Amino acid sequence: MDTLSFERLPADVHEDICHWLVHGDSDSPDAKSSRKHSNDRYSGLRAVAALARTSRTLHESAADILWEWIPNLALLFYTLPRECYTTEQTEDRTIAFEIIRQLQDADLVRFRLYAARVNKVGVWDYTEDFSFLPRKVQAYASTHNSLLELCRVATVNGWRLLPNLTTLACTEETLPVSVSSHLPHLFGPSLREFKFEQHNLDKGPALDGTFPTAHVEGEENIVTMLVALRPHAAQLERLNIRVDDSSPPMVEAFWDVVLSCRNLVALDSGYFPLTPAALHHLAHLPLLEQLHFASLNGAFTKKWILEFESLLPSETFPRLHTSYMILVNLDLATAIVNHITSPSLRGLEIEIHRKRVPSVTIHRFFHSFCRLPDISALQWFHLRCTVFCHDSPGTSPAPITDKMLRPFLASSRIDFFELFVECPFDLDDAFIADMVRAWPNINNLRLGGSYPRGVGYVPEVTWNGIIKMARGWPGLKELSVEFDTDLSRASATRLEEVLESNRMNRFKSRRTLDFMHVGLSKVENDMAVATLLSELFTPITEIHSDWYDLAMQEEAEEQRRMEKEGDAFQPDPQLAERVALYATYHDRWCSMENPMRHIDLIRRQEGVMVEHGALDSESDDESMSSLD
Repeated sequence: MDTLSFERLPADVHEDICHWLVHGDSDSPDAKSSRKHSNDRYSGLRAVAALARTSRTLHESAADILWEWIPNLALLFYTLPRECYTTEQTEDRTIAFEIIRQLQDADLVRFRLYAARVNKVGVWDYTEDFSFLPRKVQAYASTHNSLLELCRVATVNGWRLLPNLTTLACTEETLPVSVSSHLPHLFGPSLREFKFEQHNLDKGPALDGTFPTAHVEGEENIVTMLVALRPHAAQLERLNIRVDDSSPPMVEAFWDVVLSCRNLVALDSGYFPLTPAALHHLAHLPLLEQLHFASLNGAFTKKWILEFESLLPSETFPRLHTSYMILVNLDLATAIVNHITSPSLRGLEIEIHRKRVPSVTIHRFFHSFCRLPDISALQWFHLRCTVFCHDSPGTSPAPITDKMLRPFLASSRIDFFELFVECPFDLDDAFIADMVRAWPNINNLRLGGSYPRGVGYVPEVTWNGIIKMARGWPGLKELSVEFDTDLSRASATRLEEVLESNRMNRFKSRRTLDFMHVGLSKVENDMAVATLLSELFTPITEIHSDWYDLAMQEEAEEQRRMEKEGDAFQPDPQLAERVALYATYHDRWCSMENPMRHIDLIRRQEGVMVEHGALDSESDDESMSSLD
């Protein structure tokens, strides 16, 4: 292509060229990885900077790409006269930019020219790929007083510092909340995404279920910031707030912003307690796709949930894709699932915090998934809670059965399914086989939390189910399931198929499992278990069980009973024997990796001998005998 033809290309093509030079292929993870590990990862950035200085054709496009996303306003200080600011490296290697004299309108001519190109300020939660900028530039920070001076000039002259800003991520590093009253001078009608983060490094977020504290230090600044944001709420598409401490004025100001939103696509309200009015409003937003919230203060009473259930479900959550909820009861989650009319629900994550759930409630919750318009779109699901028997306290709650989980089998897209539910699970090999057929792409399966059912309990999931999962799920990386390790219940035909397959392809059909959780699975013959596991998986680095936790739990209960009964206390005569047995099971699972690696080493040595014709088929008979 000659120069004239290149100059005649549309401006957006020139911009795409510059964007690719700086960021690479934004849709390709491999391209990002190669840039991070290349010898000169900033070559594209330097090339675009050179084009901005030397090319008439690409100057505008190159300058736009260079300035569209900056980590901090400090980067713009280079456009100010040099005598206006100083730089100093702090102890944490941050390079602080400080304005040292009062700015005049003439000082900001170049500043405003380049600031108009800025679309995004800030880096959010270290999840965004910012590797195209040198680390030194990422360490730039403007001081508090410098930001105040910039805002003062903007106020006096009646213009905005960043008139075309679409995304603003506020942290104490990029934009301290103490300057939040000046936010209207930062952005204009182009703002679509606002993120704010402030953490209490001393104690973290308050998740004790209490109401917001009466007063939070610095709350006036946050309230002022939210009040300044509210006039722009109608145009917001994404709103993300993460604040560890909240007070009633902060909560009210935040939800006032949300209630003013009309085009919201994604909301993450952090630990701000959700209000009934806000949930009612969010349920009817036509574009809402992502909803992350917490409700730990008991604001949602049974009466309100019943009123919410009466809403016309055809009008609620029409485009919801994902939702993450931290709650104190499962009834609210059930009501929300009942009202999801979106045919594109991809994922749900629900945690019940510090409260036990009646078993009848969890049955209703799972039944609510039968009402989803299209459960086949679901890709991931996570539930964490503890279940109790409401009708008869002290007895085991009703178990989770295959009938309750069967609706999820309608989605072949599921690759992540976690049930950290502390209650009995009654599943068997037949249902495991159905799961393997229904979910061909799964890589993470967790079934069950820790729930003791007595030493005599024998799970219905056996080696047949484990073999089915190992052979049927090539992408499986994490597995949590309680099963019977007795090899006498395993199908001899299936065991022979595994051994024959491994002999034929030199163990290439084994899976690489990163983590395995076996709950309270008993292990009597650890060498036999290790041998079969090594036939199915490469050595597993982490194998966890719940036997140690059960021992601690029973000993603690014995201690509490002794303190309560005093002189009338009669010790449990079987406790020491049970705890010793628990410790044996715990130790066997913890050390399972060692025999697996030893068996692996023997196999590699046998493989070398086979290649040299020094080993006959008797070794196969020995492998079978080790499983007896």
